[in-house]
Amino acid sequence: MLTIFTTCKPFRGHFTVIQENAIASWTKLKPKPEIILIGDDFGTDEIAKKYHSKHIRDVKKNSKGTPILSDIFDKARRVSKNKTLCYVNADIVLPPDFSRIVTRVPFRKFLITGQRWNLTIGKKLDFKKGWFEEFKTQAEKKGKLDQPGALDYFIFPKNVDFKTPPFAVGRGVWDNWLIYKAKLFKIPVIDATETMTVIHQNHDYSHAGGYRAVWHGQEREQNLRLAHEKRRPFNLVNADYKLAQNGLSRPDFSLFRLWRNFQVSPVIKPKLAVILWPPVLTIELLIKVYRKLVK
Repeated sequence: MLTIFTTCKPFRGHFTVIQENAIASWTKLKPKPEIILIGDDFGTDEIAKKYHSKHIRDVKKNSKGTPILSDIFDKARRVSKNKTLCYVNADIVLPPDFSRIVTRVPFRKFLITGQRWNLTIGKKLDFKKGWFEEFKTQAEKKGKLDQPGALDYFIFPKNVDFKTPPFAVGRGVWDNWLIYKAKLFKIPVIDATETMTVIHQNHDYSHAGGYRAVWHGQEREQNLRLAHEKRRPFNLVNADYKLAQNGLSRPDFSLFRLWRNFQVSPVIKPKLAVILWPPVLTIELLIKVYRKLVK
């Protein structure tokens, strides 16, 4: 069984629609997961009651009132009744078979994530029979598959503690940091993009002062400082496995993937960093010079 946990934005305006769409879709999963909503933002208590979800009001926040990721993870680990946890952003619609993904992974420890589809939704979803097939078709026709670094869900065993710093939720960086930490701990990172269509409902950033405040503001800069290694953002190019329809397999070979894994090697192999950094930095310099020459 799976425990899904998240923190919500205030249920106002468009966020009321997309967050309720997301949480309602989680209740349609088979087998049905435990759902935990963490935080005291406006409307969360009512939604938790409506969808029979566990609600933890108390959550640590930074000076700007943004929930702290480490506290959210710690609380979910402490109160969940299942052995497998899944953090999902509160605007993500999940497919009905999402809970079954864990049964397809043979490892005792793992980190499963995947790319998202972006789609603009302006109304509440109708969860009639076959609803997700129609929604998926709409996403593939009108939406867009996001980049390998935009990650909105993470599945992992409850006994894995990533020692998460006090990142501000929704200000970037931490999702890529989580892949780095799994690689550092030698926990297999599994890319489920091919088998799990998860759909992000597009929205503005009015809840946090606008786009620039979210992606270029003080909270993001603080997240970067907490992550330490600004120059090495990890993403699904660094995944160890991909989950396909016929099971797990190694990612397809490419020169870019080979270079990307070598590029981050000094970070995940700190004992060899002195040896690895010089060739990495030399190749990076040559790439920069080449790009300038071909412009």
